[in-house]
Amino acid sequence: MRTLAHDGGKDEDGDNELLGHDESEECAGLPNGGAQLALGGLAGTGSWGAPEWGGALPFAALSFGNRKANIALSAGYGAIWTGNSDGAQGRALASIAGMIKIAPNLSLVFDSFILLPGQSTFRTNTYTNEEFNPMTQEFEPVQYTETFEVKKRAFALLIPGIRWHQSEGKALQFGFTGVYMDDDLLPIPIPMVQWYRSI
Repeated sequence: MRTLAHDGGKDEDGDNELLGHDESEECAGLPNGGAQLALGGLAGTGSWGAPEWGGALPFAALSFGNRKANIALSAGYGAIWTGNSDGAQGRALASIAGMIKIAPNLSLVFDSFILLPGQSTFRTNTYTNEEFNPMTQEFEPVQYTETFEVKKRAFALLIPGIRWHQSEGKALQFGFTGVYMDDDLLPIPIPMVQWYRSI
């Protein structure tokens, strides 16, 4: 679920054209590009290594803008099953992404992956332990039961960056990643480098 810059053609002067109009005469504001809706899905299994594992992610994406400035909102529901008695486990996911050109060959970009908080569940474990009984002077089995809460907390990856458009269909992107978890925002001091090429 990512934002893609619109790929329009170029006129004789090298200006961008989108849907038959000259974008150089427009403001880079988001309303000029209208809205676009996309539906998609991802699905897979553990293949021969873990055939009982699998997952599916249907999603929808709504984008606004043009190739100079755009924003996309995506949402879906991901489910994973592992073949155990718990059945499939699912969580709602969302994404906010966008870009804006700050120079002819440079753009500020932002991407995110947001795992929304889920409903907490309670699990009960029962186990037996051998303990010494001073009354009988023997070890005897003692059964214990524990109940604990499993919280499905929110989690997010936040990825700001800058993209250098080298030429038509070629770009190099630099950025950093921040992680939101357990009510804390943690920066990851490792730069991310992405290399884009049109096929």
